[in-house]
Amino acid sequence: ADLVVYGHSHIPIIEPDDKGTVYFNPGSPTDRRWHPHFGIGVIRFDATGAFDPELILFDDPRELDRVEPR
Repeated sequence: ADLVVYGHSHIPIIEPDDKGTVYFNPGSPTDRRWHPHFGIGVIRFDATGAFDPELILFDDPRELDRVEPR
């Protein structure tokens, strides 16, 4: 797999491994668990199938209405 998306831990991370697989956890917009920030994730795909995951981190769920992906 080129990209593995998971989320049960609520810990936002983008982590490539040495075989080229990217592990992506967007975090949670409502539950920080053990992380200092709330998070959501966006993954952009181009016409070739290449992808670009992005983490959007914020301090308070009320900020979510002002968060914009790059």
